[in-house]
Amino acid sequence: MYRNNTVLKIVFYEILYNLDLIDSIPPWYSAAEPKPYYENERAHAFWNVPLYADHVEVKANRIDARCS
Repeated sequence: MYRNNTVLKIVFYEILYNLDLIDSIPPWYSAAEPKPYYENERAHAFWNVPLYADHVEVKANRIDARCS
């Protein structure tokens, strides 16, 4: 799980930067962890927040990252 989150964190920071949710991208080797929630007028981004589905078809109840 740690390795998975470390790789996803790199991509997640790139997405946050492209959506103007952060001002700079930390280095890939940084120990910085993303905040659970980012928001601006263009987008919302979630990091490691439980998803409670309304439908039974959802296969996972905890996704690592989500932007909308």
